[in-house]
Amino acid sequence: MLLQHHMLRDVMLAEEGRIRLLQQDWVDRSEELSKACDGFLRTLESLQTLSRPILQTNQQVVAQHRLSALNLRNRVLDCKQEQQAALSSAVERLHDLRNKLNRLKSIESDLVLVLKQQDQHLAGLPHSAPKG
Repeated sequence: MLLQHHMLRDVMLAEEGRIRLLQQDWVDRSEELSKACDGFLRTLESLQTLSRPILQTNQQVVAQHRLSALNLRNRVLDCKQEQQAALSSAVERLHDLRNKLNRLKSIESDLVLVLKQQDQHLAGLPHSAPKG
């Protein structure tokens, strides 16, 4: 019982660490990707401004790059949602593990009480002396 208690506690600590890492990774990646996308969009807007006097072909290339940037931004949003789903799943697992640990603690407490009662009962029984 005590071993299960320690194992569950270790699993909970590992899940908490995993949640923290997922949260930090999610923040870091989303900030990094958002900055990259914003920079890419600004660059494309600058290119579009500079390319107005140039041939129609260049404007089409810029439009294609803009579409690529928007697709990339949509992918970033999808990744953020995936990270959030993974984080939610890890948090839910942690809550489940905490509930299991609480149930085990309750069972352990009940068992300790029963063992104490049995010990008291056995202590009150008369002891028979060996016949010899």
